[in-house]
Amino acid sequence: MARYRLALILISLTVFLSFGASTYVQVGTGFPLDDAWIHQAYARNLALDGDWAFQAGQPSAGGTSFLWVLLLSIGHLLHLPPVIWSAMLGFALITAMVLMMAKSAESLLPQNLTAGFAAGLLLLDWHLLWAAHSGMETLLLGCLALALLVRVIQAEQNRSQPIRYWVGNALLLGAASITRPDGITLIGPLIVFLIGSSMSSGRKLFLIGLLVLIPVILYAPYAAINWGNTGSMLPSTFFAKQSEYAVLLEQGLVTRFLNLIIPLIAGVGILLVPGFIFLVLSEINKRRWGFSSFGIWVVGYIGIYVWRLPLAYQHGRYVMPVLPVFLLLGGLGSFRLVEQIKQARERRVVQTVVWGSAIAVQLVFLFLGARALWADTFFIESQMIATANWVSQNFPPGSRIAAHDIGALGYFAEIQLYDLAGLVNPEVIPFSQDESRLSKYLDQNEIEYLIAFPDWYPFLSERGDLIYESPEYFQDGKQTGGLAVFRWQK
Repeated sequence: MARYRLALILISLTVFLSFGASTYVQVGTGFPLDDAWIHQAYARNLALDGDWAFQAGQPSAGGTSFLWVLLLSIGHLLHLPPVIWSAMLGFALITAMVLMMAKSAESLLPQNLTAGFAAGLLLLDWHLLWAAHSGMETLLLGCLALALLVRVIQAEQNRSQPIRYWVGNALLLGAASITRPDGITLIGPLIVFLIGSSMSSGRKLFLIGLLVLIPVILYAPYAAINWGNTGSMLPSTFFAKQSEYAVLLEQGLVTRFLNLIIPLIAGVGILLVPGFIFLVLSEINKRRWGFSSFGIWVVGYIGIYVWRLPLAYQHGRYVMPVLPVFLLLGGLGSFRLVEQIKQARERRVVQTVVWGSAIAVQLVFLFLGARALWADTFFIESQMIATANWVSQNFPPGSRIAAHDIGALGYFAEIQLYDLAGLVNPEVIPFSQDESRLSKYLDQNEIEYLIAFPDWYPFLSERGDLIYESPEYFQDGKQTGGLAVFRWQK
């Protein structure tokens, strides 16, 4: 067992480095998302000044992930390059999940000597590798969700659940809630599993209280910071994103669901959907709530985004945290589904076809995913980073600038930044889609420069004089103007 786990670690390292190699060779180090630089700005200010602030000396509630920023701040304290430290965290999380997946398969399928190794390789899905290189908290939440599922699997097998076991679950739940506020939804499968157990009613109520109390205590400092800045216990991004993309709610529910689910299962996931459905339904039918409750959580988590924020861009990253749980349940369900075939010879043939197809699809999408990482990183480097560097070199410190994409600008340029999306300027949220009111807001705050993609803000762009534009890029097969800098005309 020890040998194949070492092999999994080495394979994970090889795949992880290879996945990012084309990006490094063609672009250098970088992130595929501008939002990653928002996390880095918060982490740097926390490490250097002890402030929860996007811009030094200006506390704000735009930090989406309290725990992720804390982890990133360690890199700044150690004076490590942000992209390198973030990638190290990403690799550690990928490896932890691969080993958890393998251990779970070992215990659930002891008669299958290769189950652990094969299951571990499933976690090298291109979405998760992309997330590991993204600089975002996505993978951390997915890892915590998988850890809770693995603990529930162990509890179902051992039938022994001392208080310390549930304290551990509560701590993981609390960590999930300060990784992203929607991580608190993991309390659902835990409570369902708890209620379905054979414990006394009094003990169940006590443990449910524990599951509520410990996360509340862990979330309290983060809530206090947000409340002090905006009067809400949630980060301002929670409201800003919903306001910015409210137009997507005009689509039908089925369209929204498909738009979210298709990018998420593009790859080996599409082969695991039947197994996932089979496992969850069969476990519900048998009234076993360990697997089934987490399966329901996967659907429910996606459902929340379908309902409130159906954002499918960036490969479905908002719902990526469900992938580790889905892959474990889908992989196990696929194995059980194949085991339903009575004839041994036919069963072996189907197993060969299924797992052979899974390996082939995994390899093809690793290549495609690596290309996606390169393309996404190139876009950020050629648009956001290039513009931020130009601003840093040409504008004096303290220049008053309004922008929609604030990550790289806030990290690399010493400017006074006003956020048109409302992430760190929540007063903008009620009119973030109204260019006329935004124009007045810029006038009132004596803005000197506007930085935006002209097609995003055509009215605002017309009021400015173009003084810099990053290279044009292609989007949906069409050539589009680059990120532009305008001198604001008052």
